[in-house]
Amino acid sequence: EKNKGGEAAEAALAMLALKSRFD
Repeated sequence: EKNKGGEAAEAALAMLALKSRFD
């Protein structure tokens, strides 16, 4: 089974990267 926690963490990091890019 996939690691859902890892997937969520990856998505969160991507969102943070986008946010900081637009900041």
